[in-house]
Amino acid sequence: PTGEFAFGELIPGSVTVAVNAAGFRPLALPVEIGGQGVTRVEAALRSGALVRGTVRAGSARGPLADAR
Repeated sequence: PTGEFAFGELIPGSVTVAVNAAGFRPLALPVEIGGQGVTRVEAALRSGALVRGTVRAGSARGPLADAR
């Protein structure tokens, strides 16, 4: 995989290119599409953070199964 992408037949003007991949922070870039030629976009994704914990409930404060 090269990470390359292409969209054809876009109308010139302002668009937002949204990029996401597992393990990375999502990214949205404003892009101005010109009337001719190719508009190039470089999207550098930053690694995402991991949050880990336990959901507890009830008077016993026991772990809650299937919590999301």
